[in-house]
Amino acid sequence: SEDKEKVLKQAEKIKQNLKDFRVEIDKREEYKPGFKFNEWEMKGIPLRIEIGPRDLKVDQVILARRDSGKKETIKVKELVKKTKETLEDIHNSLYKKAEKVLHANTVEAKTVNELIGAIKNKKIAKCFWDGSVESEDWIKDKTGGAKILCIIDEKPKASSKCVYSGKPAKHFVYIAKSY
Repeated sequence: SEDKEKVLKQAEKIKQNLKDFRVEIDKREEYKPGFKFNEWEMKGIPLRIEIGPRDLKVDQVILARRDSGKKETIKVKELVKKTKETLEDIHNSLYKKAEKVLHANTVEAKTVNELIGAIKNKKIAKCFWDGSVESEDWIKDKTGGAKILCIIDEKPKASSKCVYSGKPAKHFVYIAKSY
């Protein structure tokens, strides 16, 4: 219990030092650390700070990243700087991964058959659209519920035709099913 009090006191100090971040101290005694680690990971906490009696003696903590599972031992005096750097690195890593997945799963569809094929293959179709409700409704109906996810900022060329109607395209859009 003496160690526990020292650890909690240090955890409170660390929380104060990390006041620019949302920090939770898990003081629950009825659960083992593995259960608590898993629970916080399931909630989406990107970074966990572990501290115990041995860490106190050498004035360090362990940073555990959710995205990679990597753990790193950090001196307490470096924690604020390292936390900021690590969170930025996690953000950049997740962004790059999402961007890669997006590009790998996006296909250009110029015909109705290409659009339907893309949707059947659980892809995001990049298409031209004439902007009409009729075309949008047809797309939902014929693709089994796919919808226009967003209108791309990029303007279509004058010669571009709607994937459904063949009329001049007003927009470049992403079409997909929400799973």
